[in-house]
Amino acid sequence: MKKVLWLYEGEDNVPLPQIQAVEEKIGVHVEVRSLGEDFSSENLEQVLILGSSFSWHRERLLEFALQRSINPLQVRFFPWQEVQRIFPTTASKLLEHFLVETLKRRESYPAQVVKLLPERKVLVLPRLEKALQEVFSRFGIPVYSPQPPFLVERDGVNFVLSGESFHEKVGSVVLFPEWQEEPPLRIPMEVEETGRILPLARFRNLLSQKKFREKTVVFVVSPQSHSLKDWEEVFALARDLSRSQKAKIWVLAEEIMVAAPQFERLYRETRSEGALFEKTKISTIVLQPTLDMQGLWVEFETERDRYHQRFRADWVVYVPKRSPLPFGASSWWRGDAPIEVFFDLENPNLPRFSTSLQGVFIASQFDEEYFLELAQTVDTYLTQGKIAVSDCTSVEEEKCVLCLTCLRTCPWKAIEIEGKSKRKRAHINWEQCHLCGICMAFCPASAIGVNSLYPEDFFMITTTGSGEK
Repeated sequence: MKKVLWLYEGEDNVPLPQIQAVEEKIGVHVEVRSLGEDFSSENLEQVLILGSSFSWHRERLLEFALQRSINPLQVRFFPWQEVQRIFPTTASKLLEHFLVETLKRRESYPAQVVKLLPERKVLVLPRLEKALQEVFSRFGIPVYSPQPPFLVERDGVNFVLSGESFHEKVGSVVLFPEWQEEPPLRIPMEVEETGRILPLARFRNLLSQKKFREKTVVFVVSPQSHSLKDWEEVFALARDLSRSQKAKIWVLAEEIMVAAPQFERLYRETRSEGALFEKTKISTIVLQPTLDMQGLWVEFETERDRYHQRFRADWVVYVPKRSPLPFGASSWWRGDAPIEVFFDLENPNLPRFSTSLQGVFIASQFDEEYFLELAQTVDTYLTQGKIAVSDCTSVEEEKCVLCLTCLRTCPWKAIEIEGKSKRKRAHINWEQCHLCGICMAFCPASAIGVNSLYPEDFFMITTTGSGEK
């Protein structure tokens, strides 16, 4: 008899009645163990994880399968404690239905989790700072920065750098463009002549020269620059001015959010000192000088209730909008996405230095401490590598009509054409495949199958069979 392993998080997460009911209905032997215990994968048909929350995302399931050397397609997850909280009256029924439907499948695709490590080399473009090269050398990471002409294209977790006399594989690309700063809002000439509007860096230098007691200071945070560092400086200045100078502080931004654990604490501390935060479209802020040219009238509309605000400010301080100067990337990049996606400067929902392309990092400052943090980030990426799943995708040769739709729609360049003459067909390179399912969705012949993980099973069952009112 095939056996099923039941792993649970927390001592109160073992619903024995459901286990017995499943054993009788499906005819399997269920072995119950704590998540931290060792187990043998011999004769295992399924591994069912009863989690205490929704935190078992795909990457965590893959890590689990890699550590235990088991087929990831044999692993299923159910957030038992969360289901009990959301659907208290039907939780047991949902769990039993999930287990029965899952065990009925009994698929046995020979998938395997593999950790792919990028080449420990870095390509820096469009130029290489000597100080940055020295920092990378401390981590034992060779750096390349060739003169054009050359081409760069993705090859699995690596990038291939090729020119007339060289051909190298590198594990990461660091972009170091020049940046220009400009105000995030329109500044009329008469407003600029007041001298009451200035960028954050100049305002910081002004603090030691002028008094701001009971003054009104408005901070405008650009939607293209709201990194944690910018916000930390705005928070620090706002708290200090409110506390020591009794100044009235306004902070205007399009989005008051950064993906960092300390952000909410700093935000709350700043608000507790009296700073007022308002979300508004930065481009619609209107500035006018006062008659005595000693201040500015600030007009804006709140995003929440469309309330029109107009007040006098003594100073307006803005975080500059930063944009990269073009350096002809389209002439050398042969990658899996348009070059424009590189330049989402410090997206608050991406880790520091990251772009939306895996393995591509972007830098914007010129000091040794910054270079060191960048090198540490790249070193971590090259050391940890990427987890991939082998044999999780397939193309049925009889159905494939070689229309090349999958080739054109795959954002990861994971589709290849193999075979000769009439036997040609699409092939999916699993090292580059992200299991996104786009090729399967667009294939007009329904020739592509993606045997992925099934964390979405829970949502299918709860939306169709919860019975909760």
